[in-house]
Amino acid sequence: MFVFNKTSEWLDSLPQEEKEKLLTDSSKEGRNIRAKYQKRLAQITEARKQKLKDKQIALEKKQKAALKTKSKHTSNIIYFGLWQKTDQVNAILDEIEGVTEKRKVLVAQIRFRQKEMKQVVNDKKLYYVSEKGKAHSIDKLKSNVLKLIVDAGDGPGEERSSRNIPLFVGKRVSHAFNDGKWKGHVISVVKGFPDFYNIVYDTDMTIVGDTSSASAIYTYKLKEDYRNGNLEIIPEVVSYRSCCSSSSWSSALQLTNFVVRFVCFKIVLSNSKYMCPFHYIVRSS
Repeated sequence: MFVFNKTSEWLDSLPQEEKEKLLTDSSKEGRNIRAKYQKRLAQITEARKQKLKDKQIALEKKQKAALKTKSKHTSNIIYFGLWQKTDQVNAILDEIEGVTEKRKVLVAQIRFRQKEMKQVVNDKKLYYVSEKGKAHSIDKLKSNVLKLIVDAGDGPGEERSSRNIPLFVGKRVSHAFNDGKWKGHVISVVKGFPDFYNIVYDTDMTIVGDTSSASAIYTYKLKEDYRNGNLEIIPEVVSYRSCCSSSSWSSALQLTNFVVRFVCFKIVLSNSKYMCPFHYIVRSS
């Protein structure tokens, strides 16, 4: 554009004094424009940073709110655990005194399956705890819980393998929480929900190592905890004797004794002046 507009010719036609003044003014104006551009660029960059920061803060608030809600649903079912068999429902309700407490427990079971397990239902009314402003009766809530348990029974009941994640069922684990680490046994997955695991902790067992003696069973998404570094599998310590049956262990010992006797016998024949000390050990056994 500078060439086509013949700016150079026009500039050369001006008196020297005027030309120098124009060049000086344009140079100053150029510096001012660059300074304004840099300032505007810095403002845009700062605005973008602030926008990202605000977005991150909003995301963290959302995550904390979700975690708080999740913790609430989880803590509400911790005492009686997640009911996974129909015979549990009446058995546990019979232990609870008062309609208010029974309602609270039943609602907790419903909300956990709805919000945490996200159980798919054909009839959304199974998740209703009231209708038209009137709270459901205990019998109605119990009926809904029973239906949810039965429907879940049609799903898979085996643990699913995942990439880079070990199998947990039957393993001893160390489970980390805010208040410390707890050791326990993973006993199964929830019927119909293979991502949810049933776990019993050592502190809840009345008989050490006997999971059937546990006073409580807890339900967690252990794969998530493993990915986040909050779950570790405790390696099993297996002794040599435990790998062999009593008969195979006895046979192995007899074979060892035979080999030792044979070696000692050869040493004695080759040089009668020297006696293998192991010979006496074997004979005395």
